[in-house]
Amino acid sequence: MMEDIISVKNLSMAYPVYSSPKSMFLEMVTGKIRHDLFWALQDVSFAIKAKQKVGIIGPNGSGKSTLLKIITGNLQPTSGQVEVNGKISAMLSLTSFLNPEETGLENIRFNLIMNGCLKEEIEIITEEIIEFTELGHFIYAPVKTYSSGMNAKLAFAITTAIKPEILVVDEILSVGDAYFMGKATKRMIDLCDQGKGLIFVSHSTSAVQMLCDTVIWLDNGSLREMGEAEYVLNKYEEDYRKREDEATRIGNMAKKQQSTYLVSNLDVTESNILIVRLVSNQDNCIFADTHYIRHIKLSSDCWEDLIVPLTLQNLEDLDVNVCLDLLESEWGRLYSKDGYECRILSAKSGKKNGGYIFIKLPPDILKAKSYNLNLLVESRSILDKEKINIEFINYKTGTWQKVDTIEYQNLQDGWESTIAKLEIPSISVEDYQLTLHKIQEESKPDIEIEEINLTVNGEDKYIIDAHQPFEITVTVFANRLVAVADVGIKITRSDGVHTFWQSSGLKNYNLHNISGRVKVCFKFKENYIAAGEYSVSAYCANGWNYENNFPYSEVLARNVSGLKFKVNNEFPGVCFGLVNIQVPVEYITEDI
Repeated sequence: MMEDIISVKNLSMAYPVYSSPKSMFLEMVTGKIRHDLFWALQDVSFAIKAKQKVGIIGPNGSGKSTLLKIITGNLQPTSGQVEVNGKISAMLSLTSFLNPEETGLENIRFNLIMNGCLKEEIEIITEEIIEFTELGHFIYAPVKTYSSGMNAKLAFAITTAIKPEILVVDEILSVGDAYFMGKATKRMIDLCDQGKGLIFVSHSTSAVQMLCDTVIWLDNGSLREMGEAEYVLNKYEEDYRKREDEATRIGNMAKKQQSTYLVSNLDVTESNILIVRLVSNQDNCIFADTHYIRHIKLSSDCWEDLIVPLTLQNLEDLDVNVCLDLLESEWGRLYSKDGYECRILSAKSGKKNGGYIFIKLPPDILKAKSYNLNLLVESRSILDKEKINIEFINYKTGTWQKVDTIEYQNLQDGWESTIAKLEIPSISVEDYQLTLHKIQEESKPDIEIEEINLTVNGEDKYIIDAHQPFEITVTVFANRLVAVADVGIKITRSDGVHTFWQSSGLKNYNLHNISGRVKVCFKFKENYIAAGEYSVSAYCANGWNYENNFPYSEVLARNVSGLKFKVNNEFPGVCFGLVNIQVPVEYITEDI
């Protein structure tokens, strides 16, 4: 079994945030804390083994760069441990170890000396670096005269020439040209094949897919997912597309607002789990302000007071009776406000509306005809433009029910308490099942993509020959009447390269007034797709109309990488490029 070259345990990193320079000065003079704490990373744990190529992805502000700086020793964490077994070589910026006043050659020699290279090694390695960078006579020019791409070439060549056990690369290589990117990629793969480890950070999922076998997905400073690259990247794209649709498409925005009042099958768990959510007191229930929640307490005559933990908990654990839904609802990251550890709550695209709280009910309450719960929430907001409302799922009606008895009290320093009395009606298991069925039917999307198939002469295939005609069929099911829709497919090569896209509407095949199951078939009568491995994603939108509805105002359904297939190479070792089109050739001779 391979040993861990990097082990990260319960890693957290907080940065002080001051409201003004004056606050910073007064803290220095008086010693009184006048700053908040922004938690860039919170309780992150993972391990990386030798030869493992790990990509780190996540939206801006998710903690990727902070994590790299801690691993490479450029930052000390607030808490937690990082164990590194091997020599790390890191590229976190273009100029971190290059002296702009010195020439490229002088920078090479200086960095080799600083990394402990012997005198007889320096000349050999220097020649290798000069050859790899292909900078020509610029190697004798000061680095300050280099372009960003030339800087990247020199920095990468020096970093990898030292033969590190662990190579850490931020996405600064994106400033290089395509030719150099290819050389850099090959060198990184070669290093990993020699037993070295790679950590690669990028916003480009295609670059991560091309380089890495394992992916870490950071979200709000926490580890959301770690696993096989293709699986995690598909989950990440699904999440990204959902957030993008709800943030940019008018139809998807409207549906999110409508859904704030509806209970979906994703909201419902088991009959002994009460689900409460904190929402805005505005009419649409959507937060227009950012709230800091410092304390949540649940009380009842039937049990002792419960303090709701603000950290990640698993409700399946026997000793956990209440927890926040930090992954699917609008809870944000931890933040220390006025000396109190808080959880941020604000509107987020792609998340269930509000901050969800799961409460595991004891058996004696379930036997009661009805029961009362008291919920106390202490919070403050940035703009003070709205208050917090509290709602719970009424399993009798299958709807979100607002709490009628709610009281607000002002506390010190701008904090406010929200006190709600929840009157929960009892429900039998039979009635719960009927309500659950009703919710499941009502929350079904207008249309779903059931499957994507590739066929040759009517037979399902996953491997086809070069130039072999085939068909890709997308099966959709309309749960209710849909006035107009079109279906599109996107084919992506295994290294993330976009290969093909088409909408059925391009060929006048918008679907009108559809209900039930419909199959949409894309016929590749002439197969120009080059040899390689591919994945197919599909979507269903509200009709193709380039002049009036592009980009689409609403995407109805998506299926990310629902089909994978391979095209065999008719001439092994020959690369035809992205497409394999062998055009006619004729010879024309001229008399001399």
